[in-house]
Parts: sequence; structure tokens; C-alpha cells
Amino acid sequence: MATRKCFELLDCPKFAFPNLTNIDVPATAANIIERLQGRGFLNYGQIWPRMGDITAGLVNDDYLARHLSKYPVEWKNATLQAVARLLAQQFGGKGRWYKAGQLPFEVLPGAYFKPSIRGTWYFEKQAYSVCINARKHQRVFPEHARFLARGVYEFHSIDDPNSPRPMIVDLSASDDAKRRIRIFLLGPEEMMPLEQFESVLRRFFEALALAGVTTIPEGVPSIADLFRKRRFD
Repeated sequence: MATRKCFELLDCPKFAFPNLTNIDVPATAANIIERLQGRGFLNYGQIWPRMGDITAGLVNDDYLARHLSKYPVEWKNATLQAVARLLAQQFGGKGRWYKAGQLPFEVLPGAYFKPSIRGTWYFEKQAYSVCINARKHQRVFPEHARFLARGVYEFHSIDDPNSPRPMIVDLSASDDAKRRIRIFLLGPEEMMPLEQFESVLRRFFEALALAGVTTIPEGVPSIADLFRKRRFD
């Protein structure tokens, strides 16, 4: 069994080959194995506990210097600060933020997944379940957003009495290498159909199994149901 690594829904479009809706299991498994053998380049985890401050409008240069300058390598601090500034453009001084649980859980033996959302944002009498892609080189395309929105809806929004809308926030770089904010707000009819979503999840988990991350017991009817049964909160 491979060394434990934590995945998230964003990893499905990241590693899927040739694409998310047509996953080649052996090729995707090879991508996953390559990731398992490498080391994480940059962890954005310092930002998520600060989202309450960001929505409260507290982020400025002094704040960033005090709270997002802990790496000994300056480019990493600059990257975290750039992401925080973009988030402040979207959320700064607007509404209230309630953080989501961040502990990963075991979907199947060895397959640990992080939460799909960073928190719930309340703004102008509407709640939003917010999934944030802070990875500079992983662009969220419309098909990816449809997949992510379905996951956020099924795993976080559908049973919430506040009826939060899934919000996908993409902070990746464009072709000119500059990060930009892209917001996807999709209704249930615009999300990936549930049957297709389940098919993508199952193919991805088959790739995880082939990569030595997990095993899929016989008779598992729904991968999505495994996520639903193990709430992140």
C-alpha cells in the first residue's frame, strides 16, 4: 500500500487522463503514482483559517506580513499573499464566513479525502458553499466546475437547511501567467448529472486502486454515497 496521501475533489480533474469525462484508468493511475512519489510544492492551508478575517475586510499589507510570511522561502510567502489579496477582492468586507471542518476522512481503505469546501459564506440573505481552487497551474474549466458543483451540492449543500448555493472560486493563472478570479455559480440543472458524477468518481477510484492507494470491495453500489455517509463537519 502506498504512503498515505490526502486527496480532494479538485484532484479528480487534475489527474484524470485524457480528461475528466473520459478517464483512462491506467493512465490516470500513472499520474497518481507520480504524484505519490513527489512532494507537495506549496500548502495553501495557512489561508483558510483567515477567511473570516478576509470577509471582515481586515486584510492589508501589514496583516499579510504578520500572518502569511511564515515560509523561509520568500516566493512561497508571496504566493500565499497574492491568493489572499485575490480572495479579499471577492469577499473583503462582504457578508460573514463560517469555516468548514478541514479534517480528512477515509472514504475507502487508504483513500483519505479533504473537505470539498473551505466554508460557508453568507451574503445578502444567501448562503454559499464555497470551493476554492488556489492552484496556479490547474485551471478550472466549465466541465470541471460542473463536476465540482455537483460534489459540493451532494456532500455539503443538499441537506443544509440554509440551502447554500455551490460556489466554485478559481484563482488559477491564465495564459499570460497572471492569476485571475473566476466564479462559477451553478444551479442543480447546470451541474454534472448525478449518474455521470458517480461514473467519474468510480473511474477515479479505480485509478486510485490501480495506483495502490485503496481497494474497492465488491458490491459497493455508489462511491458518492460513501462520501455522504462520512460527513466532513
